[in-house]
Amino acid sequence: MDSGQDLAKKLICNGHNLVLTGQGGTGKTHTIKTCFEQLKLLGKCVQLTCYTGIACRQYPSSIGATTLHRFCGLEDGRHNNNDLLNLISFDERFLITKCRITKTDVLIIDEVSMVSKKIFEQVEFICRKIKNPALYFGGIQVVLSGDFFQLPPIRDELYGDYGRYCFESNFFINLFPHRINLSKIYRQNETSLSNAVSELEKGEPSEETNLFIKSLNRDIEIPDGEPVVKLFSRNLDVDFFNCDKLETLNEYPLHCFPSKDEGDHFYLKKMLAPKHLGLKISAPVMLLVNLSDKLVNGLIGRVQNIHEHEIQVQFILDGKNESVAITKFSFTKYDPVDKKCIAKRIQFPIKLAFAITIHKSQGMTIPYLEIDCKNSNQPGQVGVAVGRAKLISGVKVINYKSSSIKRHPEAVYQFYRLCEVPYMTNFDNVCCKIAFKKDNITEVHMNEENFTESDSDIEKSEFFLNFLNELDHSYTCTSSEQILDLNTVFNEACQDFIDTPEENNAETSKNKLLEKESFLMKWLKVQNDKVLEMFNTCSKEQMTFKQKKCLLNFYTKFNMYLKSSEFESSVKPLIHENKFGKQILVAVMFLIQKRVLRDASDSLQSTGQSVQINCPINMEISAGGRGKIRYIGGYVIAKCRYKLTKTIQNNLFVPGLVPEVRQLKFRVNILDEMIVSASEITNESIYEETLEETKRKQNLSEGLTNIHDKIFLNSLRVLN
Repeated sequence: MDSGQDLAKKLICNGHNLVLTGQGGTGKTHTIKTCFEQLKLLGKCVQLTCYTGIACRQYPSSIGATTLHRFCGLEDGRHNNNDLLNLISFDERFLITKCRITKTDVLIIDEVSMVSKKIFEQVEFICRKIKNPALYFGGIQVVLSGDFFQLPPIRDELYGDYGRYCFESNFFINLFPHRINLSKIYRQNETSLSNAVSELEKGEPSEETNLFIKSLNRDIEIPDGEPVVKLFSRNLDVDFFNCDKLETLNEYPLHCFPSKDEGDHFYLKKMLAPKHLGLKISAPVMLLVNLSDKLVNGLIGRVQNIHEHEIQVQFILDGKNESVAITKFSFTKYDPVDKKCIAKRIQFPIKLAFAITIHKSQGMTIPYLEIDCKNSNQPGQVGVAVGRAKLISGVKVINYKSSSIKRHPEAVYQFYRLCEVPYMTNFDNVCCKIAFKKDNITEVHMNEENFTESDSDIEKSEFFLNFLNELDHSYTCTSSEQILDLNTVFNEACQDFIDTPEENNAETSKNKLLEKESFLMKWLKVQNDKVLEMFNTCSKEQMTFKQKKCLLNFYTKFNMYLKSSEFESSVKPLIHENKFGKQILVAVMFLIQKRVLRDASDSLQSTGQSVQINCPINMEISAGGRGKIRYIGGYVIAKCRYKLTKTIQNNLFVPGLVPEVRQLKFRVNILDEMIVSASEITNESIYEETLEETKRKQNLSEGLTNIHDKIFLNSLRVLN
């Protein structure tokens, strides 16, 4: 063991909480295995958990590694803290979970970089409530291991999880005063490869690394019988590749299994299991769920036989080939507010695995792989992909662009700077036995947000309502009763602040405003009537909604009202000692404006009229106006692409639809050529002033769609 590993072992075996981090291949797993055995010799009850089932397989079966979700009874994250506590405390199905937590002395969490703040705080809550309410984690010693320069936690807004890092929890730094960042690489003997992985994961590739990665775009020699795994950034590209590869297995017939679906189509479209599963004998497949400690999510096998009600798949388990009968599985989405199932899909829990996503590959070591970097736009994504390689001779990289390599949020670099602070060498573990303080816990409210795609937010003063509503039928008019529901309105008003530096301020201000429920309801009704009156006045003045001046005058009056003393007076009683409150209320005003325009649009549609806005668009309009047009262009392309993508994924392998699916794929490829990454457009656009609108609305992940200059200019011509 090197000095860092040795110090980690001493801290862990002396009862300290510890964060053990470092690039893949630095010996984190080896250190954890060694400490596990030592702690067992000391008579400790140790639970070794990983975020994914596939990561548990890197540990010998004698250790009994399990997923964090199984250890703590989290299921799929659908339960809020109190509901989960009641289940574990009183439901017989969770009796084993309760006993497991009660007996645990040391909890090891591997792959902690994938554990979100919400999950981390929920685990702390359950351990504390079950074992010892006076101490964090109930007094359990906690050891965390992972690499925060890899991919961030996955968001699940339906269950109130916004993908924040676990170290952003208020109690994290105090509870984990010992943090060790291992630096010596053991898994990769080739220095150029390990250096490249490190720089790519950190989002800081040198010119040397850029040249090295580009040099990997060449053919590699594959031994006979060895599989080559293809890595893509997007599920759509994986599905296309798998579909094409399946067709090459000409010696076997195609079997197509349609799913049985119930419930909300919005959530059915987001299910992991495919709507139509196409299979052939000998095709590689991946498990999508944990069926047992051995049959885990991410495990890859090959189809041996196909029957109507079961698929025989051969997996390598404990070094031996085993044939397993896979039967259909019920995939569900659960509404944590109404506490009911809102979508269900019954399908075989497998999908084709000629190719997999970079996300799915995290934690794997792959002897031979080909990485397609196209559409890799997340921090650490390319680094994670390249880090799967064992040797330079076994990896090929295509479509690499240095401009697509993003830095992580500043919070990640700040965390690693804390790891540089000299760790305490006093082995008295009093520093890690901290009494619980309620003020240090950020409660998670399960109904704070509704699920949205990265490009689903609409410009607040937007006038292409009819067109966008036709693009997305789910974006429907909000009734008067709905707009006056306080929680709905204020939760939606805060969405623009998610993943921005102002998120916490917005949440705090929203809660303060909602404390004045009665006054706030009256204010909301008054403002709703005020905005409706503005629009009706403008409509009467212009005689018809078809004329552009109606909307222009409406926007003018609306914006003047927001700057008026009348509006200031109306909000003053609500925002006393709440500095951020006015921004929330202004956001609410734009929601009201949006509802009024939607109602007007729907009213015209019901009478068969059309909304025609013949605004003269040219390069003489303001930079802000051109920026809005550019933003809307990106939004429209994103929505078109999203709908095409879902249509394709839902119709892959459907008999008789292959030509139509290929045509839709061609359309998606055309749309892909119209868009560009945020970093590229910033460096290349000659209309820099038009980028501000999209930049203003971007969150930290830069998920909004940017369009090429040529597409922007074409949008101007079309609108003209």
